Amino acid sequence: MVQTWRLRKAVKMSSVCIQLVVVAVTLLLSDVTCQTVHNINISDEVHSGRQRREAQPLPLTQKQISEIVDYHNKLRSLEGASNMQLMVWSTDMESLAVSWAARCIKGHPPKKVYTEYKGTGQNIYGHTHARSPKKWIDKWYAEKAGNGLHYTQVVWANTDKVGCGQHRCPNLGSVLVVCNYSPGGNIVFQGKRWKPYIKGPWCSKCANGAGWCKNKLCNSSCTRAGVNCKCAAICYNCAKLDLENCRCKCAKGWQGVDCTVRCRNTHERCHKYPKRWCTARGYEVVRQGCPALCGACEEDPNAKAGSCAPVRGPAAGEPAADSSAQTMSIKSHQSTMIFVMIVITFTINSYDAL
Repeated sequence: MVQTWRLRKAVKMSSVCIQLVVVAVTLLLSDVTCQTVHNINISDEVHSGRQRREAQPLPLTQKQISEIVDYHNKLRSLEGASNMQLMVWSTDMESLAVSWAARCIKGHPPKKVYTEYKGTGQNIYGHTHARSPKKWIDKWYAEKAGNGLHYTQVVWANTDKVGCGQHRCPNLGSVLVVCNYSPGGNIVFQGKRWKPYIKGPWCSKCANGAGWCKNKLCNSSCTRAGVNCKCAAICYNCAKLDLENCRCKCAKGWQGVDCTVRCRNTHERCHKYPKRWCTARGYEVVRQGCPALCGACEEDPNAKAGSCAPVRGPAAGEPAADSSAQTMSIKSHQSTMIFVMIVITFTINSYDAL
């Protein structure tokens, strides 16, 4: 009888051992091993193993990185913007994105606490299974109808760098995707959010003043004409186009990237400012408000708009539909120039989780 009891006990324990091995193989958990001991909490072992397996970074492949950059640029080229920058991958932005994704937090970093995120923008997305980066970006871009903050960050004209990271977050029940942008978009000035870009012929108002273009986007890395550096500058009001550097040389009475802004001192105290302030550190208000004083252009009160036909680069886009549209672009360009004087930047985006 004793031998029979011992045999039954051994068979029973072996059965438990076999069940544990099956669980371990099924779940691919190397830390669950067969032990002939009592009071093994199988659910706890399985749960802790799954947590360790799921809580992990998911590095992006080179194919995914290329898809992120290319798809951003494709959507940006469709906006009909005159100052939209070509976007490139940034390892610095990627590092910040990976770091934030690893925290598995459903929200954005408070920039007063996490100062390394100052000056950057951020979009966040959550999914429960692997997805193409196009899915993330499409979700953000779909907010275009409501001018949502995800959308405006994707198409913010001055933003030219992006870097993303993702992390499996069991506490959120999803994979967290974070994309960081530099410089950040969604700027608010005096309580009003700026428009993300200036409408108009592509590459005609590039921020650096040169109209080099790649696929309807300003390519600031260009120094001369080439395959990805086509001159799309448009110069107005009797200006000349320097094809060698793709820049407009404004005639007397005009200034600006495309020579559509009148040359005049707009600050009421320009006549009292010493000219040395034009180059002094901390006197941006003088340089911006007193262009004639500082030699950025030459005043001519008799200069007449439209007295000469525009001069167009070989790759120039379609001209503005009417003069009122051009006037709106000029005002928007002047607003952009205020950027160096005073801005309050923030990006408040919501989190998408499937």
